[in-house]
Amino acid sequence: MGLRFKIEFKMEELKEYNDLLKKSMNLYRDSLKNPNNQRLLKEYIINPLNEQEPPIKKAYQQNHPQYNLAKTNEDILFKKLLKELLFHSIEEDNYPKTGRKGYSTKEKLFAMCIKIYYRSDLRKCESILKELKNLGYIHRVPCFKSIDNFFNDGRLSKILDDLILISSLPVALMESTGAIDGTGFSVNNFARWVDHKWGKEQNKERVWRKAHAVCGCKSNMFISVVVTDKRVADVSTVEEAIGNKTKYFKMDTFVADKAYSCRRVLKFLHNLGLMPVIPFKKGTRGHSGGVRIWHQMFQFHKYYNKEFMEKYHARSNIECCFSMVKNRFGGNLLTKKFTANENEIKIKFLCHNLCCLIVELFESDIFIDFEECVKTVALCKD
Repeated sequence: MGLRFKIEFKMEELKEYNDLLKKSMNLYRDSLKNPNNQRLLKEYIINPLNEQEPPIKKAYQQNHPQYNLAKTNEDILFKKLLKELLFHSIEEDNYPKTGRKGYSTKEKLFAMCIKIYYRSDLRKCESILKELKNLGYIHRVPCFKSIDNFFNDGRLSKILDDLILISSLPVALMESTGAIDGTGFSVNNFARWVDHKWGKEQNKERVWRKAHAVCGCKSNMFISVVVTDKRVADVSTVEEAIGNKTKYFKMDTFVADKAYSCRRVLKFLHNLGLMPVIPFKKGTRGHSGGVRIWHQMFQFHKYYNKEFMEKYHARSNIECCFSMVKNRFGGNLLTKKFTANENEIKIKFLCHNLCCLIVELFESDIFIDFEECVKTVALCKD
C-alpha cells in the first residue's frame, strides 16, 4: 500500500512537471512572433515561482558642495539670523523711568541661545558674549549669574513658541507632510520615593521632562513644542501642540504612531483638512462610532496597507529630528526648575531650526524674510 502511494505521488509530480514544460515550450514558440510574450518568458525564467523580490533601500541624495558651504559658514550665519529674528519678532521693552534698567527680552534670549548653541557653561558663555559685543551683536554683556536667572523667566515660554513657529515659516511652501511625537530630556537630579511610615529612602528615579513636538517631514524643522512632566500621555497634548499652526503650511497629510490612534485625534486632524495617517492598534474595530474618517482610514489601512505604510514611513523623519537635536545640543538638561527646563528645551529646538534654515538657504535657495513671517503670524492671530 505504501509503495503504491509513493508511485502515484511520483506520477502526479511528473505530470505537473510535464505540464510546466509544455507551457514553457509554447511560450518560447510564441515569443518568436510576439515581443510581449518574450518579456513574460524572461520574467518567468528569472522568477519561476513568482517570489517577491526584497525591497530596494531608498537612497536620499545630498547636495554635498552646498551642504559643505552651509556648515562651514554656519557659525557666522547663525548669529546673524538669530539677531534678525529677535529684532523683527520682539517689541522693545518699556522700562520704568526710575530705577535700574534691566536686560531686555532680546538680550536675554540672545544670551540664552548662544549658551545652548555653543553648549558652554555659564562663565564661558560670558566670555563668548564679550567677543560678540566687540563684533556689534549686543550692547551689554550680562553676568554669568544673570544668564542663569534668564532661564527662570516664565514670560519667555510664550515668546519662544512664536519664535519657533516664525523660524519655520521660510520653508512653509516646501512642507506637505507633518508629524508629531514625544521625546524625553533628562534632568541631573533624582526624585525620591520615601516610605511615609518610616521616613526611609526606598527607591530613586531620575527626573525627566517630555517634549511633544510637531515637525515638517521635508525640511526637518519644528513648528511647535509643548513641554510637560514625564507622565503626561502623548495623545493628551495633540490639540495644544498642533493647534491651527498647520494653516501656515501646504500640508495635506499628517502622520503619527499608534499612541495617537483614537477617534478624537483623527477627527481633529480631519477638521484641519489633513489626512491622518495613523496605524491602528491590535484588536481595533473599524466601525465609525460617529467619526466617519475613522472608518475610512481603517479601510485604507486594511485593504491598501502598502500605500498606507508608504505614507506612514514619513514619520521616521521626526525621530531623525529628535536625534539631531540631542546629538547637537545635548539630551540632558542643566537647569533644575520646571520653568527653566521648559525654556532650555524650547531654545534647543529653536537653535535646531536656525541650523536647518541655514542648510536650506544653500541647498534649496530659499529667501528668508523674518519681517514678512512676523506679519503673517500677526494677521492670522487677528
